Amino acid sequence: MFKVGDYYKLKLQHKTLIEDYTDGIGATGGWNGDTFDCMEIVNGVLKLHFKWEVSGAGTLIQYIVRYQSNDFYLIGATCTSGYHASQTTSDFNFSTGRYAYDMTDDEIGFGRKYYEEHKKGKLPTSALKKFTEIKGPEYWSPGDFIPGWH
Repeated sequence: MFKVGDYYKLKLQHKTLIEDYTDGIGATGGWNGDTFDCMEIVNGVLKLHFKWEVSGAGTLIQYIVRYQSNDFYLIGATCTSGYHASQTTSDFNFSTGRYAYDMTDDEIGFGRKYYEEHKKGKLPTSALKKFTEIKGPEYWSPGDFIPGWH
């Protein structure tokens, strides 16, 4: 919505990204409910947060959307997943074409070794996606954009 004089005018309504989900039992998050968590506007950009939680595992997705060139574009995304003592985060800046990947696996208590991996790099050149092209929350890793990654 944009302020026009003393009222607000709707600029875009996206009906597929944030589901209108009702399961009849009031479950939220993850496979048993609505994945949408919250939204906020920070420094002129819209941040949309999604989450799934089930049996010791969880996933968080944050999309960063900016109004530019007379439309809304996805300019960034952060995807984090975890299971017990393991966590993976992939952070994408589609405006600069850069990514960061961090993975920590601290499964020592489960008879495994401690492992961590950190990578940063450049994404292949591609145009920014219009916000309306995103059909639902997706968990991305650098391998979704870079052939032969990892």
